[in-house]
Order: sequence, then structure tokens, then C-alpha cells
Amino acid sequence: MKFRYILPIAALALMATACSDDEPAGNPVIGYESPATKACFGDNIPFTVHVSDADVALSTLKAQLFFGEEMVQEQVIRTKENNTDYSGEIYVPYYANIPDGTATLRFVLQNINKTVTVEEYPVAITHPDYPYLTLVADGNEYRMEPQGNGLYSVTASFRQLRHTHLRDRPVRCPESQRHRNDRNRRQHRPCRPQPHAGAGHHLRRHRRNQ
Repeated sequence: MKFRYILPIAALALMATACSDDEPAGNPVIGYESPATKACFGDNIPFTVHVSDADVALSTLKAQLFFGEEMVQEQVIRTKENNTDYSGEIYVPYYANIPDGTATLRFVLQNINKTVTVEEYPVAITHPDYPYLTLVADGNEYRMEPQGNGLYSVTASFRQLRHTHLRDRPVRCPESQRHRNDRNRRQHRPCRPQPHAGAGHHLRRHRRNQ
């Protein structure tokens, strides 16, 4: 009796294996339009990627940003449609003690059969040169002037500094703004402002012992 049940199960397993062997692996193709070559710390890199696979439905597109070997940001997009464009933005973290350098923007496209295509693009990352910053301290605003090398300062009489923060940046990083404007002109879409969020030789993040 045992063999009567085991044999059909074994036969079904062999049939399933044979069927899966007949399925095409597919060939995901990435088309990155007008790659961004420059950006600033603390800004967003906009991208538009054309994805396709002639044989198999697509699953996901991942945009990943690397400082050296460390992935510092990732955006995952579900690719519900084949042979189409997907757009997004990936944030460039503003960490302390990282000089200007080159980061890696990586795209990973996967189809439903787990076949993966990976493409990488270098992006020069620099510190933004803002004309000024605004310090908000206990409800009062103070204009901080540039001192060079990414430093800003203000001299004033502060009673207490219990509640302080920097107000939204006055301008965008020129490099990323230029790339965004070029992309929006091609797509005939208005440029939408993004909220400020605040922290790559190749860029490498260094951790300091506390």
C-alpha cells in the first residue's frame, strides 16, 4: 500500500521538474535614460529607467546607492507592467566626516523567475555650497554665513539652546536640480519640490568610536 502512494508522488515530482525546466529564464533589460553624473549630499537623485523582458513577466526594480561597499539607500519599485518606464528618486545621505567622492548608483531588475540583471553607474557626490543657512533656536531665527569647507556659523547671544534645528535649505544643489529640470522637460512634467532630510577616491562611510 505504501508504494502505491509513493510512486505517483515521485512521478508528479518528476513531471513538475520537467515542466519547470521548460520555462524560460528570461532576460531582464535595463535602459537608464540620461544617467545622473553629479549630485550633492543631502539631496535626491532623480532617475527614469526603462524595463523590459521579452519572455517573462517582471517582478521588481531596485535602485541602490553605495558609499564604497556599503549600501546607504534603497528604493524598491514593483514592476507591474513590462516594456515601460519607471521613475523615482533616491536620497543621498549627509553623514559626518565623509569627503567629496564617487558613489555607485546600482539598478537591480528581477523577473518572476528570479533572473536578475544588474547595472551600475558612478555618481560624483559633493558637499552643497548654500549661500546661507537658517538656524532656528528657541523660536528665533539666525542667519548662518558660509565659512568655507562646508562650515556655517553665526554669532549671537543665546540664552539656552534646548530646541534648535536648521530650517529647510534655501536652494537646491545645482547639479541635481539641473538633472531634474532636464528630465522634467523631456517628460513634460512640473518639477515638484522635495522636503529636506538631513546625512563618498570612492565614497566610504567611516564610523567613529564614541
